[in-house]
Amino acid sequence: MAKLLIADRDPNERTGIAWLVSSYTLNYETVLTAGTPADFVRLMEAERPEVICLELDMIPRDGWDNVRELILHYRPQVIVMTAEATFERALQGIQLHALDLWVKPQSPDTIRRVLTRLARVLTRLAKETA
Repeated sequence: MAKLLIADRDPNERTGIAWLVSSYTLNYETVLTAGTPADFVRLMEAERPEVICLELDMIPRDGWDNVRELILHYRPQVIVMTAEATFERALQGIQLHALDLWVKPQSPDTIRRVLTRLARVLTRLAKETA
C-alpha cells in the first residue's frame, strides 16, 4: 500500500481530501498532509510518498526550482491542484509530469476516481516487481 501526501495551504482542503481517502477506504496505508512548502519538502524527504497531491499556488516562485527538482528526484505519482486555471499552472503540471490537474473546487467523485486508479496502478507495479 502506498503513502499519499496532500500539500495544500488550505487546512479545509487537506482535511477534506484526507477524509475522502479514509471514507472511501482507498488503498493508501498512510495519508500525510503539509500546509507549507517547508512541510512539503520535509515530508517528501522523510517519508518519500508514492503519490502527492500538490497545490501549485502554495509554491512561491523562488521555491519552484527546488520543489521541481525534489519531485523529479523521488519520482512520485503527481496530481497538481490550483485555483487558477491558467496556462502557467498547466505548464507547471507538465514540468512535474503530473497525471492530473485539479482546478478547485474539484468534485469528490473525481478525487476518489483518480486516487483509486493510482492506488491500483501502484499495487500492480509492486506485484510485478516483487
